[in-house]
Amino acid sequence: GDYRSCDLPYWTAEALLKHIVEIENIDFIYYTGDLPAHNVWNQSRSDQLYSIRTINQLLTTLFPNKTFYSAVGNHEAAPCNMYPTPNIRSENISWLYEVLADNWIKLGLPSDTSDS
Repeated sequence: GDYRSCDLPYWTAEALLKHIVEIENIDFIYYTGDLPAHNVWNQSRSDQLYSIRTINQLLTTLFPNKTFYSAVGNHEAAPCNMYPTPNIRSENISWLYEVLADNWIKLGLPSDTSDS
């Protein structure tokens, strides 16, 4: 069938992560991004930030003392895939990077790294 509308529901992700907490003693977590749904035609900055903050809160609650290795996916930006290069001054992606830095610091990233 058509797989374009098969994003994982929040409750499934939550159940999976809770199950991991119950059965595994993990040392670290790869947090690879691409959190927002893939209905890219219907997304806004606020939608993207909501997804990031919601999942980050779940991770900090369930894995409070774990090490995270975080990355940004191509779906975090709004519009999707639109990460302007530094030479493009008319558009700015700092709205996303600032929220990611704040959230990743909550996951254990040293606070002084948000300056870079």
